Amino acid sequence: MHLKTCGNLLQSVDGFQAIAVSAVYVKISALFCNAMRERMTLPEQSTHQISKQLDTRGLRCPEPVMMLHQAIRKSAQGDVIEVLATDPSTSWDIPKFCMHLGHALLIQEEREFEGQPIYYYQVQKQ
Repeated sequence: MHLKTCGNLLQSVDGFQAIAVSAVYVKISALFCNAMRERMTLPEQSTHQISKQLDTRGLRCPEPVMMLHQAIRKSAQGDVIEVLATDPSTSWDIPKFCMHLGHALLIQEEREFEGQPIYYYQVQKQ
């Protein structure tokens, strides 16, 4: 049996190696996601002073992230911006925005408001 990886296509005589490699990839992906979540998220009890609130309820991608980007650019280092959103895509867009630009995602949670799910975030400018 011949198994070739490292950037090349996986080659094997039978499919068992591909399944094993896929299982390892899934496990590594899960570990990476958990590590990133722990790195980006602090405990849900925040004592940070909110500097600005963005109510993006009803807006769709990419508007909530664009508004957050504008608010961050106008804020001073250490300011905390609270974001309320209804668009489910913010649950991955805002964490990726914070990770990419180096800002702290203090809180990310889903809340209930008037029977509707609300995505709630606190982002601190670094």
